[in-house]
Amino acid sequence: MVLAIMYLISWKKKNISVKMLVKAVIAQFLIAVILVKVPAGRYVVSKVSDAVTSVINCGQDGLSFVFGSLADSTAAAGSVFAIQVLGNIVFLSALVSFLYYIGILGFVVKWIGKAVGKLMGTSEVESFVAVANMFLGQTDSPMPVGSIMVAKMLLPQTEEVREAGSVKMDNKGNNTNVIEAVAEGAVTGMQMALSIGTSPVAMVALVAAVNKLLGVCGISLQQVFSYVFAPFGFFLGLDPSEILLEGNLLGSKLVLNEFVAFQQLGGMISSMDYRTGMIFAISLCGFANFSSLGICVSGIAVLCPEKKSTLARLVFKAMLGGVAASLISAMTVGLVTLC
Repeated sequence: MVLAIMYLISWKKKNISVKMLVKAVIAQFLIAVILVKVPAGRYVVSKVSDAVTSVINCGQDGLSFVFGSLADSTAAAGSVFAIQVLGNIVFLSALVSFLYYIGILGFVVKWIGKAVGKLMGTSEVESFVAVANMFLGQTDSPMPVGSIMVAKMLLPQTEEVREAGSVKMDNKGNNTNVIEAVAEGAVTGMQMALSIGTSPVAMVALVAAVNKLLGVCGISLQQVFSYVFAPFGFFLGLDPSEILLEGNLLGSKLVLNEFVAFQQLGGMISSMDYRTGMIFAISLCGFANFSSLGICVSGIAVLCPEKKSTLARLVFKAMLGGVAASLISAMTVGLVTLC
């Protein structure tokens, strides 16, 4: 269903490479099998997940130092989104800057990018940016949201691929030392947190206003989303009792952002079985939402102002592509876990 929708909204349907699609689907399925069904793969995923969680939790120390009990979700103040969620972005951005400066993340991105390029038949530059996007985010790594497969469906390449030589990353940028790199990363993280945080303030308020109007008819926007996105829950292989909930969360992610959606999911995932929780979490991954459209256009246009109109033309379908990429991954895992 998702691939069919991507085909329908593609700019150049006749140029879509069936060979590339088949290779991508098979590769994604095999990776899912290895990481979900094979014991060694599950062990690696578990250890990586534990390591990432441990690193992210380090940000809690910084938040507690600055904000005290407000950084503790178990304290009297409860969960404070602006501090406990957005505040950690500052730490993660600084960490990414540190890892790039010392060359670790650049090395990982380069070699994973080469592997992706060999598999998908994409150029080195294209593959490099696609992989960098996983680590950097939508404005730090200039590429429309979404996987290579979805991107190649939405806007198939018709020009001859011309390599620009070996891709090299300037790890240090304008930073004179690692301290400056970390400081710049922290400032960038704060800017990102402010950009991300301002959207929910406006959007949640607008949703509340719309709900006031819809309340006259005895419905809410959340209920509307539940039914609009319910078909995706069905194709994800969810239990009928969970389809509307998935639709609601997908709607929250699209209209608000993934942080709000994950916060909602966090309050209920403990009551879900392993397969259901995994499908829900994967389907909500990524930053494809309405609030990202402006961030994406304005952030990338700074690097290439003359392409701003092109970005504005592409960005909406890019957002849909991002949603599709997450759903395809969730569907793949759902199929694998049925076996």
